[in-house]
Amino acid sequence: MPTKKVFMLLLKKSKTTAFFLICFLSAFLLSCGVKAQSGNDKPVYIAVNYIRTQPGKFRDYLDLLKNYSRKVWEYNFKQGKSLGTYVNSMILPSGSSADYDITVITVSTDLKFLLDDSLSAQMMLKKLNPEYSDSYIQSIGDQFLHVRSLVKREIFTALAEINPTAPPTKYYTTDYMKATTGKEDDYVKLEKEVWMPIHKERIKLGVLTDWALAQKYMPYSSKDPYDYATFNFFNDINFLQDSKYTEAIKKAFPNVDINKSLDSTNASRTIVKEELWKLEFYIDATNTKK
Repeated sequence: MPTKKVFMLLLKKSKTTAFFLICFLSAFLLSCGVKAQSGNDKPVYIAVNYIRTQPGKFRDYLDLLKNYSRKVWEYNFKQGKSLGTYVNSMILPSGSSADYDITVITVSTDLKFLLDDSLSAQMMLKKLNPEYSDSYIQSIGDQFLHVRSLVKREIFTALAEINPTAPPTKYYTTDYMKATTGKEDDYVKLEKEVWMPIHKERIKLGVLTDWALAQKYMPYSSKDPYDYATFNFFNDINFLQDSKYTEAIKKAFPNVDINKSLDSTNASRTIVKEELWKLEFYIDATNTKK
């Protein structure tokens, strides 16, 4: 999961075109957004679509993604346009308290790819499936429209990650952070210099597979409830009961009073909310060849 803020507006499209943009183009990815990283110094962008499925239509939506969207994501990955696409279901919060229940995350070093809707998604689907008739492609679009709605879309930039080559994990948590005004640099420094070493020790202790930090890139507003996010990746749900923070802190800073750093962290940011996610399926270098 760059301090420059950019705000771009997508051109309005017809209802059908908007559907295809959402479902088939790269706009669609932490879960594991920062799980795939570039092999150079280019910024890594994490595009997150937050989706709300209609009651009783959760599995229908996942089936549509697997049967149709997946082919486009594989094509984009093989063409080098994306580093990975990840479909995730929310575990907590759940029910009426959750504004969305699925995220589709695409990771890329190409911001234009994530934003440019000049390529017709219908044409892309037809190219990959020449046997599909125009009426059949339209029917696919209608199916998507009836099972889900897009709640919001955000793009983050990855600031730090411990193990970019780690394979995607079954679960991950996202902590959304709001940096204290004027302390943004302090907050990022504390994450990298204090918490990142602690998380490295947690990985050695076997409770964590990877950790990452990202900054919200767009859309941007000074009134946003959060502007950073941290991610904990793990395979065993027992992580939530025993995250081994105390042991990891002692190993990372054996001769240092960590209380000052903890106080500084609390002063530099507020944890707005935490979400628990499960990875449903994905496309990246760990399971797809170019």
